[in-house]
Amino acid sequence: MGKNAQVVMEDADLELALDGAVWGAFGTTRRRCTATSRLILHRDIKEKFTQMLWERTRKLQRRQEAEGCLAGGKKYELKL
Repeated sequence: MGKNAQVVMEDADLELALDGAVWGAFGTTRRRCTATSRLILHRDIKEKFTQMLWERTRKLQRRQEAEGCLAGGKKYELKL
């Protein structure tokens, strides 16, 4: 797997950047060499974006657990 990065600058549309980050990391269950595995965040939006990402990935995890998608499957964790 590649170590592809997504850069998010201070003037970015954070919702759009969040959609891209989540899709890039989890959209194809990391089965492609272009999966996003790193985020480079401008210091002015780092805390806000990190919180947004945490909340979104937590919702995904809860939904997958409810649907049984993670039973016996590989789990990914958000490393800060």
